[in-house]
Parts: sequence; C-alpha cells; structure tokens
Amino acid sequence: MFNKKLKEVRDSFFVRMMLPDSEEKALLYVEEEKRNLEVMIWHIKNLSKMNFVVIGAGALWYLDLVFGKVKKYIAIEPLADTFIQKQVRFVISKHDNIRVIGKELGSFKKNILPTGGSIFVFHFNILAYISNPMKNINKYIKKGDILYLSTWSNSKKAVKVRKEYFDFLGLHQFKNVFKIDPKENMGICKFDHFPFNRLKYYREHKRITGSITDILIIYC
Repeated sequence: MFNKKLKEVRDSFFVRMMLPDSEEKALLYVEEEKRNLEVMIWHIKNLSKMNFVVIGAGALWYLDLVFGKVKKYIAIEPLADTFIQKQVRFVISKHDNIRVIGKELGSFKKNILPTGGSIFVFHFNILAYISNPMKNINKYIKKGDILYLSTWSNSKKAVKVRKEYFDFLGLHQFKNVFKIDPKENMGICKFDHFPFNRLKYYREHKRITGSITDILIIYC
C-alpha cells in the first residue's frame, strides 16, 4: 500500500511539472538546455541514421527539434496516457518514425528500441529521478551511442530559478518522497563525480556548465 501511495504522489508531482505555468517558470532552464542540444545535433554527421530517444518525454519533448532529421523519435514516458492526448496518439500511429514507450527506463526489453545508433536525451534533470541509473543506462546503450544529460547548475541564478519553480509546484508537499531542498544540492546530478568507469562503451565526454544548466555529453 505504501509503494502504491508513493507512486501516486510521485506521478502527481510529474503531472504538475508538465502544466503550462510550470513550464513557464522553468523556461530559462529549458532554453539553455535546448540551445546546447541544438549545437550538439548540428555537429552529428550521421544524424539521419540515428534514433533520438527522450527519457521522461512528457508530451513529446523535442519532437519538433528533430522530426525529419533523425531515423526515429522514441519517447520513453511512463505517464504517456496522461501527457499525450488521444488525438495526438492517433497521429503518432500514422508515423512509423515516431514511437511512444509507456514504461519506465529499465522496465522494458532492449529489443523494443529500434536498431542502429541512438542519442539518449535525459533532459530537465530527469536522471536524478531514475532509480539505478547506471544499470538502466547500460541495459540499452551500444557503441556509437550518445548520452545527453542535463541537471541544474549551482550558480546563484540557477538556485533562484529552481527555488521559484519548486515553490510554484508546491514541492514542500512531496518532501517525504523526493527529499529535495531547492536551496541545497540534493536532487541534482553531481557531474563532478559521474562514474564514467561504470558506463559501458565510454569513449569521451564534454561538459558545458551554464548559468542555469549543467550539461554532460557522453560519447560511447
């Protein structure tokens, strides 16, 4: 019963994150994240042969950015039925290069993902909410894949935006679930200590620390 209640509270939190007013509060984060993502994509020579996999895709994050440019767009979103309207799901069903996986990362078989290289996008600090992240990432990645990870930077500006965002969401109601204090570093991925040695096929990485976001791009 406790686990069921915990899941209900967690899901409620993520639903609030997708509200238009919530997205407006996080706009500075999203804009900075998107700019760096666009630059990365621009430099991928074989982009049209790669899949674009968004973890925690919500209502199909970044589909507009890559549609027609990549082999397939894959949305991994356990709350897909909540975030994606029936009419949109109908349109998706007519495109074989768009697919929605309504499950959590790690809970589905590797062969569900399409063949070929993939860009895995862990946007908007989603990595911090994934249990056993390294185990679940290693389950799906292959040589030649790219991981794009983003989290909040620790600048004064980022802390201010993050606090305003979580205050708007009513984060205090979820403190026993997420244990996040917007004034502290809990609930933020600490890329200074990223365990590259535990990642299969690691080749090299690039880190971009901005005024709002901390971006880690890993090439496998």
